[in-house]
Amino acid sequence: MLARAVRVSLRNGFRRDDDIARALHAASGGGSGGVGRRARWLGPGAPGDFVLAEGGTLADAVVNRAPRLTVVKGGRATARSGTSLQTPP
Repeated sequence: MLARAVRVSLRNGFRRDDDIARALHAASGGGSGGVGRRARWLGPGAPGDFVLAEGGTLADAVVNRAPRLTVVKGGRATARSGTSLQTPP
């Protein structure tokens, strides 16, 4: 998601923080409605998929390619600090 936002920003010449934040929004599911897919969100009843990353702003996290501190899938933490929390089958 962060890498996609970087590509969208570079391809479109985005340099301002608000433009980069919009690229992240589009790359992380905000643009799904524009391509005929169901919009994704984080709230009650949502799938519970998100990533926590360091950054003073959204643009900071995108531009500096912040490491993912925690990855949550289906409402459950699946990785922390680059280490998978899932046990192999």
